[in-house]
Amino acid sequence: MNIANFNSYMIDECKNYLYILFKHNYYTREIWFNYLDYFNVNSMNKLFPVILPVIIINFLIFYIIVLFLKKTTNRYNRIAFYSKLF
Repeated sequence: MNIANFNSYMIDECKNYLYILFKHNYYTREIWFNYLDYFNVNSMNKLFPVILPVIIINFLIFYIIVLFLKKTTNRYNRIAFYSKLF
């Protein structure tokens, strides 16, 4: 697999991933297509403008999940600790 095929494959997969996230809302979908048109991704093999939103969105999702797990596990440990005291 050469670099051109890899870039086109990555662009297609990232665009599909982000389209799944944005397809339920008309405004976010239009913003996403305007973003792609601005960087002219469809006609050129530009990988960076497509991968950057994927990385940012995955980082935000990961951060939210970690915060949620941290909050729930700290609460569980606190309840278990106080139940042992009394």
